[in-house]
Amino acid sequence: MKAQIGKSYEIESDVKGVVMNGVRENQKSESVQNASQHTGIGQKMCFKCGKEKLLTEFYKYKNMADGRLNKCRTCANNDSRKWQKANPEKAKEINRRSGEKWRQANPEKAKERNKEWSKTNLEKKKKHAEKWKLANPEKVKEIYKKWQKANPEKVKEKNQKWRAANPEKAKEATNKWQKANPEKHAVKQRNRRAMKKNAEGSHTEKDIKKLFEQQGGICNACGKKLIRYNKKQYHTDHIISLAKGGSNGPNNLQLLCSACNFSKSAKDPIQWAREHGRLF
Repeated sequence: MKAQIGKSYEIESDVKGVVMNGVRENQKSESVQNASQHTGIGQKMCFKCGKEKLLTEFYKYKNMADGRLNKCRTCANNDSRKWQKANPEKAKEINRRSGEKWRQANPEKAKERNKEWSKTNLEKKKKHAEKWKLANPEKVKEIYKKWQKANPEKVKEKNQKWRAANPEKAKEATNKWQKANPEKHAVKQRNRRAMKKNAEGSHTEKDIKKLFEQQGGICNACGKKLIRYNKKQYHTDHIISLAKGGSNGPNNLQLLCSACNFSKSAKDPIQWAREHGRLF
């Protein structure tokens, strides 16, 4: 008898539960209908969960007749999360592309959002920056070069501080650079020497290369080839020496072999040419 009572009680509870669930669904449906009537927004049934919801509960999708996706936001988000878990690499790439597209369309908002994120995620930002630098060395060089051109005073101050704090390393770095860039170093030295003597004009490494091509790779005085063992070997000479008021600009420069340059030194170019039988 007790067993029958227990079973009848369980059946009654199940029936009540079904009824209550039905009541809740009806209430939800009624609330959706009321909201639809009140706001004037249409309704649609989600093919995934089978529930009727307001159109605003569906993402916009231009390929559908009513301009809305055929499954509700909740179902669409659940499906999206499942797909992302199953396809992490593809999801990462899609998110990267969509994020890049949004940033291009909203540069100011993206800038503000990045600032806010950086304030609360300093360690993550640092790790991300280090990882990016390792993966993009050429881009890092390009960005730093642009920054150097735009901030010459800051670069100068930064270098001075570093050299003062690291004299041995600075000396070693300078020697290494000079060996790797002999022509740039020579140009730098000539321009510095000209500035000390208050000489007009200056020149660059490009000017020297152009001069070498114009002279055809031979000494401007004796015609000797300025290339030995596949290396350019020449001296850059001021036609009218700086001591005699000559310019440091490219128009007052010539490339000579070592013998002609040591012989000419700071002499007047016409006098030197006559001494060597090149002018009468």
